[in-house]
Amino acid sequence: MRLSLLPILSHAWYGWREDETGIYAEVQVASAPFKSNFAHLKDGKPRRIWIEVGAHVWENLQYSPEFGRSENDFLISFEPLLDKYAMLLSEYKADVTERRPLGFQHQRGLVFPFAVGCDDRYTPFTVTTYDMCSTVLGMTSGSTGYWPEACSNAVDKRMVPCITLRHVIESWLSGQEVFYLKIDAQGFDLNVVQSAGPMLRKVEHIELEGACDRVSGLYASAPNCSTIWNHMNRAGYLCVWMHDIRSPEVKQALGMDALVSDRMRPWTSAGFGHGCSVLRTDQTMDVIRFLSPKRKVFDHMAPQFGNNGQLSRDERVQLYGIDCEDQVMWHEWTPGVESVQDLVLQNVALVTQKVKFKLPPTKEFDMPYPEPFKLAPGMKKVIPISFRPSKYVPHVDRVQIVTKGGSFFVTVKAVVKDVALSVPHFLDFGLCPTMERSQQQIEVYNTGTLKASMKWHARPPFTVRCPAPAVEVGQSVRCTIEFEPKTASVFDGLIACEVASGASIAVDEDDESSARSPEALLWGSRC
Repeated sequence: MRLSLLPILSHAWYGWREDETGIYAEVQVASAPFKSNFAHLKDGKPRRIWIEVGAHVWENLQYSPEFGRSENDFLISFEPLLDKYAMLLSEYKADVTERRPLGFQHQRGLVFPFAVGCDDRYTPFTVTTYDMCSTVLGMTSGSTGYWPEACSNAVDKRMVPCITLRHVIESWLSGQEVFYLKIDAQGFDLNVVQSAGPMLRKVEHIELEGACDRVSGLYASAPNCSTIWNHMNRAGYLCVWMHDIRSPEVKQALGMDALVSDRMRPWTSAGFGHGCSVLRTDQTMDVIRFLSPKRKVFDHMAPQFGNNGQLSRDERVQLYGIDCEDQVMWHEWTPGVESVQDLVLQNVALVTQKVKFKLPPTKEFDMPYPEPFKLAPGMKKVIPISFRPSKYVPHVDRVQIVTKGGSFFVTVKAVVKDVALSVPHFLDFGLCPTMERSQQQIEVYNTGTLKASMKWHARPPFTVRCPAPAVEVGQSVRCTIEFEPKTASVFDGLIACEVASGASIAVDEDDESSARSPEALLWGSRC
């Protein structure tokens, strides 16, 4: 069924039609202009916007305690399966004889029978026997893992309306920020995120799914965990939850307790640096779930992410049509002496662009007066950046580049010669057998500017083994933490790493374990 928010579209037909593929109808599914759907809210506008893609009928956001506690939040859901869409409409609390607002599933929520993430207005949609697995993508012929075989049994292909997140945020919401975006699009999740384009910066929290790296995917061309992880990181987001594991520190900082199910277990910040490598698999397929805050949560984790949460060079070119280096860096410099480096911007778009920049907030970095300028296609603009340090300490700032399509940041950084290591701050061995050796691996990153030698200090039952005594600049080494308890008890241990300079870095590793029987019950995500 072909449906539209607008009463009339500029197509060759409207109303209804039929052909050899099916019977199609165009019907109104919500009121326009979109803001008219907020008229009953306090002050005529929502406090926070929630968006749900692939609502189906399970684990809907409208039943989230966090959403329920709010009196003025608004939910926009998308579900392309018509029967599930109808079931969501029936959730509206009203007598069956009373008129219900068009398209409302909740007093503060709309639902649309759309897919999300396509460039066209409608798309083929594969329906499976177990219809929770239905998808915009095609199905693979491999193993379905723990999913039932009916998941890969495609029984129908329909045409469904499809919309981009950019249109939803930019046109319907007039650019209002989105507090929470939940995506369950069966392999199409990253496409949904990418369809936001420059409006992605308006989204604060994102939850999406992806297949583990080391298993056969259920959906053709679906990205794996690492692809999603890297894209979200480059887009400026940090991963704070994966599958049924979470960081209690982040959860508390974000006030997101109500969004987490009881079956989720504490996850350590060690996972942030390792990405998808912390996940294990027994040749089954499982789903990894990300919740990513737009704001930075752990500053100490920044060196573990290659570009500190900025868009990649290719993504900047694609989104804004401006090419430039990721950062401008000073390696050799002297306090009290001014040095200058150039930031070069090139217009790689096919049209002339008007560009401006904003000065770095810190006084050590200076630039010419930020007057707007025009760049013809292929032309370059050289902007000098002056660095006037007074102390020999690291300096980091950002230059904001503003275009018509949005803005992005270029890092300006002056580094000093120092020794610095980045290590996980917490490890949890879970339940382990007594009189046997359990192991976990950690990555130790050299985030300094000099080669770093390491000396580990640990007390039984904990030991540390590293394949190399030193780490080169920008490199990492994988060390093994061993735990061999002699009795069934709870063990807390502090492990310290001493660098070559003699300064002890903060390695607040708090290793806990409980031993109850000879059977090993190791905690971790199943993939």
